[in-house]
Amino acid sequence: MNTEKIIPALKQTRIDLLNVLVNHSRRKIFLEEKKDIFEKKVLDIYSKNPYPSGTLSNFRRCSFTIDGIECASIEGILQSLKVLIPPKQQNPKLWQERMDLQKKICSYANNKAKRQGSFLNLFNPKHELNWRGISLNRNSKEYQKFLKRIFEARYMSDPEYRSALQDSKDFKLTHSIGKHDKSQTSLTEEEFIGMLNHLKTKFQIK
Repeated sequence: MNTEKIIPALKQTRIDLLNVLVNHSRRKIFLEEKKDIFEKKVLDIYSKNPYPSGTLSNFRRCSFTIDGIECASIEGILQSLKVLIPPKQQNPKLWQERMDLQKKICSYANNKAKRQGSFLNLFNPKHELNWRGISLNRNSKEYQKFLKRIFEARYMSDPEYRSALQDSKDFKLTHSIGKHDKSQTSLTEEEFIGMLNHLKTKFQIK
């Protein structure tokens, strides 16, 4: 028996086997670390995406009523909150003009609502929020309750919205273009996704 050829061959076989085991172990670790990518279904909400993603967007035109005000989108009412409305007794004419302006913005949807909000930012550097003459504290529980009222009103009035939420029940919802700083937006990504999850819980979407 030629041991000179057998011994190197056995060594090489051992090395190859160890490499296979190491690579298998590395792959297993990789798969565990990326488990969420392979097992979780993610739905990134964006107005230009197809159903159900685009339907769940706040830009989407719809129809619902809040405090007697007709709204054409969630984006519209959120941008309307930037209208600074003075006390009525201080300036009745200006108060009425601002009330009318807020009502008008609520009738906007899509980029038209967004552009109006960007314009209002020029006159509202402190990002104060106001609804029908009542100041809203951005960081208060009352504001979160107001947001819930908005989303619930759309849910109750929009059949397609209800269907989209039902059809996305098995997805992890995200809004990658959303902001995270409350001082820079009326609705952060976390709040937006939280509102949708609130609807799922309240209306028992499973």
